[in-house]
Parts: sequence; structure tokens; C-alpha cells
Amino acid sequence: MFGALPGMAWQAWSQNQTENPSVECLSQLKGDAKIQILADKIPFDITKSQSLEVLANKAKPTAKEKAALSFFVTEGERCTDLGADWREKNFPAEINALLTAYRVDMVAAFADLYAGKTSYGDLAKLRAKGAAELKISVDAVVRELQAKRTAEQQNQQEAEARKNQADTQARERREMNEQQQRFAQQQAEQQQQEARRQAALQMLMNQRPSQPYQLPMPTPIPRSQTTNCTTLGNQMNCTTR
Repeated sequence: MFGALPGMAWQAWSQNQTENPSVECLSQLKGDAKIQILADKIPFDITKSQSLEVLANKAKPTAKEKAALSFFVTEGERCTDLGADWREKNFPAEINALLTAYRVDMVAAFADLYAGKTSYGDLAKLRAKGAAELKISVDAVVRELQAKRTAEQQNQQEAEARKNQADTQARERREMNEQQQRFAQQQAEQQQQEARRQAALQMLMNQRPSQPYQLPMPTPIPRSQTTNCTTLGNQMNCTTR
């Protein structure tokens, strides 16, 4: 109980144990002279194996030992309470629930020892059994939560991949739409230019005279003439051709 909680339970979800108020308090309690009378009968740290002598001890507490037991349980509860907020912040609810159940069982076991209903050996066995069961339960919760986290991370990665794919497809569609718009705009501009050209050509055609233009007749070129003259006696005859 208290400082004897399995190390796994305290370290499963946080490595910053120095920030846990319970740790320092329990460390001081371990060295308190008021509980040293119980050191050989109730090992403070049960994460280590308990000896057969401790497990087989059929002795019940004396009056002085009951006073030490009362102090140990009272101070242990106080130290545990100091870390309640820290555990709530740093441990999953499932582990905190296991620790609470373990704590209740151990207080009840110490109460039976204090009342003389059980022996030191009985308490040692209950603590060993409870610590083992707590570790198994904590390990199971850790595995379950780790699997859940892994699944959540995988789902998140898949969601991000789908989002990236959707973003890529949306970007490609936007680019395609922009290309189509640019092409349509170019087509429209070309059509407008062709329409303006046709309009200008039609305007020129409309400005021509209604009667067709006739070329002037060419001036006849005078044909060259040759005059030949002959003399016959006293007469001269000339012929022009």
C-alpha cells in the first residue's frame, strides 16, 4: 500500500515522477522513525519479492506496533491524497480507478491486521496478491490504451491522406477549370477580333460606288504610212499605204 504501490502503476503514463507530490511524501514517510518498528514485518516496497519469513509470519501486532500501524496508514493516506490532482492530470481514468480500488483493499487489509483478525503474514500475502493483480490490470489497460492510440493515429493519418488527396484533386479541378476559362476567353477574344475584321471589311464594301467602275477605252495608235512615188515621162505618181 502507499509507497508499496507497484512501480509500473506509477510510471505507466508519466516519467515526471519528481513532480508527483505523493512520491516525495512517501519517501519521507519511509524513513520516519515512528514506523521503523514495522520494517521487518511490513516491507515498505513490495515491488520486490517478500521473504518467506515475512509471508509465513503468524504474529499479530502489539500495542506499540498498532500505534505504528495507525501512523503508517494515516500518513500513507495523506501522502496518497497529495498526489490526487497530479494523478488525475497525468494518469488515464482507467488506471486511477484501479489504483483507488487497490488502495481501498489495502486499507481494509491493514484494518484487519490492526484489529487482530489477521497476522502479518496474511497481510504480506494480500499485499503481494493485490500488487500482482494491480500490475496485470494496469498492463492490460496500458496495452488497450496504446492500441487505441495506435488506431487513432492510423485513422488520423488515413484521414490526412484522404484530405491531401481531396485537396490535390480539388486543386487539379481548379487548374483545369482555369485552363478551360482561359481557353474560352481566348476563343471569345478571337471571335471578337474576327467579328471586328468582318465588320471593317463590310464597311469598306459598303463604301464602294453602286455602278461598276469602267476602264476608259484606249486611244487608237495611228498606223504608220509609207508613200511610194514613180516617174513616168513627165509625170510622177505617188501611192500612200
